[in-house]
Amino acid sequence: MTDFRDQRAASELEKRIRDEIAERQAKIRELQNEIHSFEQMLLKARRQNELVRRSDVSRKNSVGRVLIESSVLETLAQTGRVRGTRSLYQDARLIVGTLKEGTFRTTLHRMKNRGLIVSVGNGKWQITPSGIKLVDPALLP
Repeated sequence: MTDFRDQRAASELEKRIRDEIAERQAKIRELQNEIHSFEQMLLKARRQNELVRRSDVSRKNSVGRVLIESSVLETLAQTGRVRGTRSLYQDARLIVGTLKEGTFRTTLHRMKNRGLIVSVGNGKWQITPSGIKLVDPALLP
């Protein structure tokens, strides 16, 4: 038991208690960040599930294609600015982890041919008005 008449012992105890509180607060922040990440993943999974349900998914790789195209369109629509191929690819890899870069580039060019996105030079892409129509309005800024 600490003798509180001893100032040094009392201040050491107070410091230990403050350190414990700070440690617990840091753990709480970490847990809150984890919860936020899981909530974001859950929302993304729900959106993807709804997107696949609404799309024509007849072939084995169609689900991946729909998710990749959706990722590109959402990213371009949400930022509202030009994005590079590498940046779009990294976002799409979060959705489809097995996505190869060559496959992704082919997908971009097919989206360009369908008029959903346009190339604005050197691997930079921008969404078109017809591409914006396909994005869920709740995701737009």
